[in-house]
Amino acid sequence: MAGFLIPFLPTPTVLIDTKDFHKVGGTYVSDDEEESSNKVVMSASRAVRGRAAVELSAASKKGLSTLFVLSIPASVYDEAVNLPGDNHLASVIGASGRGLKETLFIHQTSVHTVPAQLLEPAAGVVLGLHLMHGPRVADLSKETAIITASADKMEHDQYGAASAALKQLLRSQMKYSQVFEMSPEKHDIIMSNVQFLTHSMYLILADTIIDSKFEINEKKFDFSRMEPAVLILAGRMFKREAHVYQGIAASNSFNSTIKDKLKGLDDCAAAKTDRTGIRAALLQFAGIRNDMITMTHMTDKEKRWVTTPMSRARDGLINEAARHSGNDGGTVDLALREHANRYVAAVDSGYEAYFNSLKTKVNRELDKLDFENIIMKRFESRR
Repeated sequence: MAGFLIPFLPTPTVLIDTKDFHKVGGTYVSDDEEESSNKVVMSASRAVRGRAAVELSAASKKGLSTLFVLSIPASVYDEAVNLPGDNHLASVIGASGRGLKETLFIHQTSVHTVPAQLLEPAAGVVLGLHLMHGPRVADLSKETAIITASADKMEHDQYGAASAALKQLLRSQMKYSQVFEMSPEKHDIIMSNVQFLTHSMYLILADTIIDSKFEINEKKFDFSRMEPAVLILAGRMFKREAHVYQGIAASNSFNSTIKDKLKGLDDCAAAKTDRTGIRAALLQFAGIRNDMITMTHMTDKEKRWVTTPMSRARDGLINEAARHSGNDGGTVDLALREHANRYVAAVDSGYEAYFNSLKTKVNRELDKLDFENIIMKRFESRR
């Protein structure tokens, strides 16, 4: 996601992005050392800390006012906050960061409370930035960005100028439709609904549908059916790496309420009325969504605009289930509770294995969909 931001930022800007490191299993080596016989394999935390310390030290020696952007996995912050001692900042970016008052730190993440706490000792302004969309979005004029800052950092004598400059960049240069400012805690409460619940719904339903023996039939494929729609949307998630979703799921402390509600989902028998099957399942997720909106005290404007493309599709599916009348809610029994509890257990431990296993199962089913062939046959038959 840093790729959206960097072309618009002034110089000197330092970007620490794990995409700048070559991943080998669960560890990293610097890309420029990849072919070297002396390359050093390291954890993500060590890779980030090493690069950050070098860049910050160089900026300090030159006396530069630097924009320092951290686009790193949430696991790096989680690992640091659990270390003994009180100098957690140094465990992320090295010792240099504490004294650089002229440096603006931006953590570009989906979870803001822990990064804000870790970066609090930095002498400069610290802002959180969340671009509310994935890397495939082309038109930013329909999208939202969120800026966060702790109460203490909002008292910084350079906060006003830093915040105004970032808002100007997002609105005028990048053309975001909406830019919101809020506390890291409010951001994370809202994201537990907008992101975590959305991802949870797609993964749980996809897992349940696959295990129910539902199969996509290309010859009779119907875009209005909700089972294949769920699988296709889950397939969209699988185009990104597991750690993206794992950080959102495991690092947001406000997800605990949703996890408890997920464990209470009821099974859904095959359709007999319009409130059974897949529609009944979607309406249970609607109940959790509505409870979370009430808990977060979102304004009407926030409800409308603080969304992602995937959460908007989620709400569209839910609205379709709520307004429908008829008895085509689904043709298979959905063991929702079993699969929801399997998912919640994976969030606590083993998320990547769960994600990759489900990815294989869903993609195997989606491979049956040759959309070009479907359209060709449909219109050739009407010639």
